[in-house]
Amino acid sequence: MKITKAIFCIIIGFLGTVTAQTLPNDSWQKTQANGKGTITVLWHDAKPFHYYDEAGKHTGIDHDLMVAMTRFVEAKYKVKLDIQWHKAQTYAEFYNSIKDGTGGIFGAAAFSITPERKKVMRFSPTYMPDIEIIVSHPELPTFNSIGELINSPDFTKYTAVSVKNTTFDKSLVALKNKLAPNLSVKYVTNTHEIVQTINQNPYHFGYIHLPIYALALKNGLRLKRQKLLQIQREGYAVMYPLKSDWGKVIEEFFNSTEFKPLINKVTKQHVGTQVKDLIWDVSAKNNKELALLTKENELQSLRLKKNQLEIEQSKLRLERQAFYQVMLIVGVVIILILGVVLYSRYQIKQRSNQALRDKNTEIKKQRDEIELMHTELKDSISYAQQIQQAMMPHQTRLTQAFPENFVIYRPKEMLSGNFYWLNDRQNLKLLAVADCAGRGVPGAFLTMMGTLMLNHVVRESKRTTPEDALTLMDKLVQRTLTSDAANLAIDISLCCIDYHKKIIKFTGAHSSLFIVNNGRLKQIQGDKHPVGKGLYNAKNPLTMNLIEFEKGDVLYLLTNGFQNQLGGNNGHNKKFMLLRIKDLLVEINSQPLEEQKQRLENELEKWRGQNEQTDDILMLGVQL
Repeated sequence: MKITKAIFCIIIGFLGTVTAQTLPNDSWQKTQANGKGTITVLWHDAKPFHYYDEAGKHTGIDHDLMVAMTRFVEAKYKVKLDIQWHKAQTYAEFYNSIKDGTGGIFGAAAFSITPERKKVMRFSPTYMPDIEIIVSHPELPTFNSIGELINSPDFTKYTAVSVKNTTFDKSLVALKNKLAPNLSVKYVTNTHEIVQTINQNPYHFGYIHLPIYALALKNGLRLKRQKLLQIQREGYAVMYPLKSDWGKVIEEFFNSTEFKPLINKVTKQHVGTQVKDLIWDVSAKNNKELALLTKENELQSLRLKKNQLEIEQSKLRLERQAFYQVMLIVGVVIILILGVVLYSRYQIKQRSNQALRDKNTEIKKQRDEIELMHTELKDSISYAQQIQQAMMPHQTRLTQAFPENFVIYRPKEMLSGNFYWLNDRQNLKLLAVADCAGRGVPGAFLTMMGTLMLNHVVRESKRTTPEDALTLMDKLVQRTLTSDAANLAIDISLCCIDYHKKIIKFTGAHSSLFIVNNGRLKQIQGDKHPVGKGLYNAKNPLTMNLIEFEKGDVLYLLTNGFQNQLGGNNGHNKKFMLLRIKDLLVEINSQPLEEQKQRLENELEKWRGQNEQTDDILMLGVQL
């Protein structure tokens, strides 16, 4: 048996030596001489120190720390460093690769400094407190001393979870040898597996790093901290070979003025402010148990608030869905009301023809009834107007998305056939302006239908690219309206503004986009057909325009009501025309948007003169 163990140790040592020799690395002397070099960083899964994010990208505190070190060295010594990441499968691979290495080989994965390790490898200055705690499944009782643990009636069922040859393992082995020789130990590959195993098994416990516990608690994992055998070491450090000549460079980086702000920034980025503060506060305070309890309560309170916020957001979504359903019902009710009013007028006219013998009395009666109907009709249309305006974005919501903006919204009648629409998704903002066929009540019904369809297409069908959204909207309009309504369609401009990529995606159906900056105007024309005609398909797709934008660009979306307004000098009754609008936009470009709105409205009124308003008018301007 002893011979077998010896052979096994020789094989592990040999493999570690081979690994150290085969990993690409250069000495600091060679790197300086050549002006470039390669270093290798060994790591393993241990969130938040090393992990893959949702996009599959390798990241973490130690990852970002080593990347920052290479940039520091490159900037100071004018050399080019290539960093190679090697994911170690076992701790023995870590240990032997560093112990037997000679050049630019580093281990960075929340490593503890111990007297034994100092004999065979070197360490950087510490960059984070090193506190190890025992955690268990929440169904285990809370033990305040080692005596309570080993004297528990169920102690024979307990299993300790650890990673071989780590400080966790040494602490558990010392506990087992001294006080609990019958304790069962289960070995896993990394710290992440320790957390998952304990979370899933009621009788399991083990040592983990304090930052990993705090992050798991913040994310809602089921873990309980045991109030015994807490261990605080010198701190986490990067380890490298005794024979390495990179020591001077390592010391310069960790002792530089920019290092402390850097470690605070990357720690906050990967664990959050609360967890970062917990780590440093607990390590600095004498009463660590009280500090831990305080911070645990803060994290649990934060998690409860987060859960409550998610519940409220879900409730808000349900309320919005209910609101849209109510709007549909209200639309039907308006139709019924109008039908009843029209039928009542017909009945009144019939009765008046049959009552000619009592003209004076009947005429007065008719007059009173007509006045009542007029009041009811006006009230109904006024209520419909309120509904229509409520379905469009409130000025507060528009200002939250675009702090600098203006809206010129002038229905020809009480109800408008024009509408604008907004969907705000953090870095993505979708903005639309539409002109529906018809004015008044028919146009208003189309605006309600168009708004609901845009909400369905973007929020439920998840179409966020303008051409996809308008293509689906074109099909929905065709399916909703009968063939008798073939002349009903919607001119629409739809923009998707990506602040992260500084790109505007624009698709227009019989409508254009105007962008003005520094006195230069750019017009992006849309396709020539409106949506609702069924003219867009795979063979004749809508066009998506990609436009890069700069800070300060002003976007203008408008319907054709402005340019078609009749008026002018000497009563010639000419149209205002698009060219005049474009010249005016260039002229007023340097003014604040509120002043631009006032100037545009003044020019429109001056041009209209005594004429009636020709059409519904809608113009929207936003500054990026």
